[in-house]
Amino acid sequence: MSKLFIVGNGFDIDLGFSTRYSNFAACAQLWPFKSGAAGLAGYLVRQRETEKWLDIEQCLLDYAKVNSGLVSLGQIKQHSLEDDRNSFEKLTEKLSQFIQAVVERQQIKKDSVAAKVLKAISENGEYKVYSFNYTDINAFAERVGAKKMECIHVHGSIKDNSIILGIDAKNDVIDGYDFLYKVYDPFYQSNTLRHDLEEAEEIVIFGHSLGPVDYSYFQTFFRNLCREENTANDRKKVTIFTYDDDSRLEILRQLRVMNNKEMQLMFNNNDFQIICTDYCDWRDKDRLDRFLKHMEEKPFIGLGSAVL
Repeated sequence: MSKLFIVGNGFDIDLGFSTRYSNFAACAQLWPFKSGAAGLAGYLVRQRETEKWLDIEQCLLDYAKVNSGLVSLGQIKQHSLEDDRNSFEKLTEKLSQFIQAVVERQQIKKDSVAAKVLKAISENGEYKVYSFNYTDINAFAERVGAKKMECIHVHGSIKDNSIILGIDAKNDVIDGYDFLYKVYDPFYQSNTLRHDLEEAEEIVIFGHSLGPVDYSYFQTFFRNLCREENTANDRKKVTIFTYDDDSRLEILRQLRVMNNKEMQLMFNNNDFQIICTDYCDWRDKDRLDRFLKHMEEKPFIGLGSAVL
């Protein structure tokens, strides 16, 4: 049986690490740009000053997108392609340093839901791990007493200084700004996540918003969950961990977009659940307890198999 464990930034946050883009923007020591900067740097400074929850990758898209981007609309008066590329490289470098500092200085929450799930997944031993985070999940596993696991970092890692920041290549940008595409980054590597999602019978997603920036990884998978012709053999077990009821609703909104509004088919065709880590009500605690108990189950060994 194929199983997947996919983590996003909410996983690190639940473990106690302040790794949001907004945390980076609030760090005066490592934020790379000053007031009065021009071009991309100046735009990010202005967004930092006005946006409570800064989404850097969305800012990059808003800046450089064809037709609707700020450069295209003529709203950025002073900029040069070379300066903007240098600013982007500096931004990536400082973000990597920030995350490294956070992981080194902040304490991990060993009693968090993320720590419990990480230990359960590692003990189960059947899960392939994909991380959309820059952090080293095995360093966290060691700190909470979990087993190490093979992990594929979709967007690079601070462990080998290979983090990948940017936007999806499906978005058209103005000439010269394709350096913002993640797949153009020299550290970007092929992965089999989309194929693994199709093959997996059980999928656990922790702390990933499933937002538009990553639709290319998940859209086909969630649409296929909602096909009317699906049979019992196509049924998958999908568990999504998120923070609270607001984030639960936002995930459902994203899924509704991805699967052409076929929400009822998604629930009825599969064993689908969302668990809120702040225990919005008693049902979340009950779902977590049942999930952890399920992780303790070992695969059935046939009569002809050797038991070691």
